[in-house]
Amino acid sequence: MIGGGIRRLGVLLLTLSLGWAAGAPAQEAVRGQVGALRYEAPPGYAELAQRLTTEADRDLADAHRWLGLDRGQGAIPDPQPGILYWVRNRQELAARLGREEVPDWYAAVARPLQGDMILAVEVAGGESRLRATMRHEIIHHAMGALPAEVFRRIPAWFHEGLAEAYSGEIYLGEVGVSLPWLANNNALPSLRTYADGFPQDSVKAAQGYAIGHAFVQRLIRVHGRPVIGEILERMRLGDNLDQALLATTRMSLIEHEVALTEELRSLRALLAASSPHFITLLFVGAALL
Repeated sequence: MIGGGIRRLGVLLLTLSLGWAAGAPAQEAVRGQVGALRYEAPPGYAELAQRLTTEADRDLADAHRWLGLDRGQGAIPDPQPGILYWVRNRQELAARLGREEVPDWYAAVARPLQGDMILAVEVAGGESRLRATMRHEIIHHAMGALPAEVFRRIPAWFHEGLAEAYSGEIYLGEVGVSLPWLANNNALPSLRTYADGFPQDSVKAAQGYAIGHAFVQRLIRVHGRPVIGEILERMRLGDNLDQALLATTRMSLIEHEVALTEELRSLRALLAASSPHFITLLFVGAALL
């Protein structure tokens, strides 16, 4: 009887505690604004969100200039405002997007035409990586200041190539895609494969990100960074990307792609891609000897 009484008391206490927990108000998200950007974050990330959103606001103005959106006949004088949602993980990222799940390589999403960016803090892998991811999304948001019909005409791979060139990091670089090896084995995917978006498979997505980055980096190296603004200005006037490239660089998109492939097939590119593995092999060989 005593044991039964104790069990009944335990059940009662558990029921009362669950009822209290269910009725307890959830902690509200922290909200604020820095310059052109508003932010929203879970309570535990209030300080991080405020600090990084301050950096993001500075990056947004810089990205606006980097893209050349402040120049030309169709100059956009100021970056568009927006909101930065800081979430904990991919589950919260998916929920914010209104999906059940997202691919396992997602760390952040920008929706420039909707004016928001969503970053999963615990996915990024450290604050420096989170900052690079934020800069990546900022360039997408800055491009959202273009008229919607212009924005939609820009291929996805070019969007991502610009974001990577600005952030200084190849997204999904840890997958280890080697473009020189792909090019030398006639396995390099065409840019048009990634015109409308990226597949859910992380390896194929990583190849698309790497190609977009390589194209934009070569474009800037050969023609100078102002060419980005010139291309976007041509597209604002009605050109597609191929026409804009032809008008600004005297080379078509296909010619640029062929030139990039030839560069990637060069011995120099192949050695550069192989050098980290070569050094590892040297150490392994020395250890064996």
